[in-house]
Parts: sequence; C-alpha cells; structure tokens
Amino acid sequence: MSHFSPDPSRTKTPAAMETVVSRALEAARRAGASQADVLLAEGDDREVRVRGDEIDFVKQAQERSLGIRVLVDGGEGRKTSIVSTSDLAPGAVD
Repeated sequence: MSHFSPDPSRTKTPAAMETVVSRALEAARRAGASQADVLLAEGDDREVRVRGDEIDFVKQAQERSLGIRVLVDGGEGRKTSIVSTSDLAPGAVD
C-alpha cells in the first residue's frame, strides 16, 4: 500500500498563500504596474477504484498555479500582460 506524502513546499495555510500573493503583487508594482490582480489555486486529487475486493486503480495528483494580470498605463495607452506558473518559489514569484 502506498502512502500519500504531500509536497512540503505547498502553501496550504491561508497565511502562506497570502504571502505568495503579496510577493507577486509587490513584484508587479516594482516592475511598473499601475494595476494587478493575482489568482492562486492549489489542490490535491485522489482516485481509487475497487473491483471486487481488490484495489484496481490508484491515481493521485497535486496541482498548483499562480496567475497574474498586470496593467500598465503609459503614454501610448494601457498595456496588459497575463502570465502563470506552477513554481511558487520566492525567486520565481519575485
């Protein structure tokens, strides 16, 4: 039988998630954004199928995604950029 071990780098607590979002917003501000919004999603999925009295299939998946939309007002009008990543390490977000 396998044991599910969650990734310790995941940001399950609300405080940890807020830190990631704050870092992303601050990086956008430093880069010149006049407006920005961030979406952070994480999830765990497990599927087990039993046939008769035996386990037939086991699947586990972990997903996380950080998306940011940045708007920059400039002399040529407003410019928009949207990016996403699954790497939530400080160096990737900053």
